[in-house]
Amino acid sequence: MSDSKGRVVFEPDATILAVDDVAYANGWKEVEHFKRGERRNQEIIFELPDRETIVRGIEDQFVLVVFASITGPNSELAEKTLRDAGRALDDATLWQWTESAEPKERSFALRAFAATSDKAADPRVVTLYSKAVKDEHPEVHAALIEAVGRAAWPELWPVVDELAGAGTAEAAVLKQSYEKHIPRK
Repeated sequence: MSDSKGRVVFEPDATILAVDDVAYANGWKEVEHFKRGERRNQEIIFELPDRETIVRGIEDQFVLVVFASITGPNSELAEKTLRDAGRALDDATLWQWTESAEPKERSFALRAFAATSDKAADPRVVTLYSKAVKDEHPEVHAALIEAVGRAAWPELWPVVDELAGAGTAEAAVLKQSYEKHIPRK
């Protein structure tokens, strides 16, 4: 197998035990455990028996998403093992949820894409967030503010400006944070 990277997002009500249970059932060795802190997510790092594949179970307290990030030569096997445990959502489902009639599903998808994003902007997610600004449900707007704050990409400045135009305190804080830390492109 190639040295690839995978991600697995767990259902909205999942805890980090979704990763923990699978790891212990499959003999993965816990190598480090970081407790949740004011500026730190809870994270448990496991090593597969090959000693080269690493699974990081993360409970992102900032956007309320539990996910696993997997690197190493057996990342595909680890990803499949986590998904087969039954509490995971695939990308296709998350993208379907962005169009759901249920605000909770739309909200979760926005936050999940932020939690699992890379440092570089994903054009599909930027487009998704730009479209989500028009969503009138308060729960979705709150999730979008959290997601945009978590992603922190310069490409999201138009979304930040539009959110700030709504005049909510949360959007104002988001814009202040962007002004302080994220350069305009």
